[in-house]
Amino acid sequence: MSRGRQGKIQIAASILSADFSRLGEEVTQALEAGVRWIHVDIMDGHFVPNLSMGSQVVRSLRPIADKFDALLHVHLMVEEPERYLADFVRTGANSVSIHAETCPHLHRTIQEIRALGARSGVALNPATPLLVLQEILSEVDFVLIMSVEPGFGGAGVYPLEPG
Repeated sequence: MSRGRQGKIQIAASILSADFSRLGEEVTQALEAGVRWIHVDIMDGHFVPNLSMGSQVVRSLRPIADKFDALLHVHLMVEEPERYLADFVRTGANSVSIHAETCPHLHRTIQEIRALGARSGVALNPATPLLVLQEILSEVDFVLIMSVEPGFGGAGVYPLEPG
């Protein structure tokens, strides 16, 4: 959930628990219900123990999101996220969040996301101190606060826009 720029609450619907044999239908149903932010969790089996989808899923959802003027958000729970940024933005991500815990050069990676034309976000694991955001908060469009350790469906993320 997030408060948008006009103060309206927005729900970010994650596709991680969707029936992938009916993904397009389920995303369409969410968008028809008023959701305007589709959340795509990307897991690499290294930073988190599970594997999930790749940029082709984002590409397949882009036309559906466009039909509803919705955003596609990619949450990269991966080691070396900078390796994947261009591919996800090129295939249709409007915004990308990366974990502070995976980026030795967090500021540089945030700048790269923005240079690619996407909104940038930082995700924090539950045990990561908020102090990590001190130097970067003015540079990001939003922050994802994980309610449990990332890597499994139903983990719960809470996107917060600074300001």
